This record gives sequence, C-alpha cells and structure tokens, in this order.
Amino acid sequence: MVAVAGLVVFSVMLEFLVIVSFLGRRIWHNPLLFHDWWFTLPFTLWLLIVLLGVLVIVRTALGSLVMNSAGVRARTLLSSFSADWGEIASIYFIRDIRRNAASGDFLDPNGKGAAFDDVIFMSLSGRRIGSLSGRFFSGKAQRALLEEAKRQGVRVRFIDEITPAELASRIPGSLRLCDRHPGLMVLLMFVILLAHHAITFKIWGI
Repeated sequence: MVAVAGLVVFSVMLEFLVIVSFLGRRIWHNPLLFHDWWFTLPFTLWLLIVLLGVLVIVRTALGSLVMNSAGVRARTLLSSFSADWGEIASIYFIRDIRRNAASGDFLDPNGKGAAFDDVIFMSLSGRRIGSLSGRFFSGKAQRALLEEAKRQGVRVRFIDEITPAELASRIPGSLRLCDRHPGLMVLLMFVILLAHHAITFKIWGI
C-alpha cells in the first residue's frame, strides 16, 4: 500500500500544477490543445503518470497467491512466478529492509510485527525465483505462506533488519536493480516532477 499511496500523492502533485495552469490560462479554449503535440505535452505527461498510478492500484488489487501440496504460485498484473516446493531451497522472510540500518541478524520466527517488508524465494541453484513484497501482498498472505512452507519442509530463514547492500552480499542474486539502489527510483521521481513542472511552466505558464 505504500507504493500505491506514493503514486497517488505523486499524481496529485502533478495534477495540481496542471489544473492551476489549465484553469488559469483557460487552456481548453486554446485551439492548439490536442492538435499541437508540444502544447499538449504537459497534459500528456500528467496523464501518463496517472495511468501508471492506476496500473499499480490494479496490480495490487489483482495480486493473488495460490498454495497447495505441489507448490506455490504468485501472480500480479505485470509479473508472476511459480515453483514446486522441491525446487525451493529456502525462503527468506525479511521484516525490514532498511536504508541505513546496522547489519541484521537471523531472528526467531515468532518475533514481533505482522508484515514482512519482503519474502524472497531462492532456488536450489541459488537463483532468485520471486518474492512477495509487503507493498503488494498482505501480512496475512505472507503468514499463510510461512505456515505452508513449514508443513512442506522448506527451510525458512528470518531477518529482522538489513540494508540492501548487506542483503545482496548475504544472499547473492536475491535483489533486483531497483531493490539494490532504491534511491535511484526516488531520484527518478523527483526528476520527472521537476521536469514536468518546468515544461508546464514554459509551455502554458502559471
């Protein structure tokens, strides 16, 4: 839900400047709107951000996790993975992936807290199979997975706090690029925001 809330706020921030310019300059009366690509660019950029936000919301709403005696299957709008229990070497339940924390230790599975920041599946060959991010899957779904994995005899490990760099070192191949460098995603969002404001101001004015 953090990802959803962030994109909603980001979209509203973009929307505010677009609406102020749109209403203040009476853009809807301008014959260039929807006829000249440069003049329409501010509205197009904002619309793309809104569509991205809607996509994330739909992805969250359609996310599903199916488990049975054969294996596990997770599916979202843009990605999915499945694996038999025998193909899974271990499942890491990570309570908190911190950006500036001290090194995390493996803790007792009955530690406090309801939801995990991430749950990572690793194969017998050391390959990352997939994950159940706390941004898209509830703590209830993660706990159901934990109980089923125990019943199937899959090794589960628990990490309380750890940084992305430490996690990548401890479990090679467990993180994607955006997970290893989360600051780049934040920087990208701010660059898009500033660029959109600059383009809107230059083309439409305030």
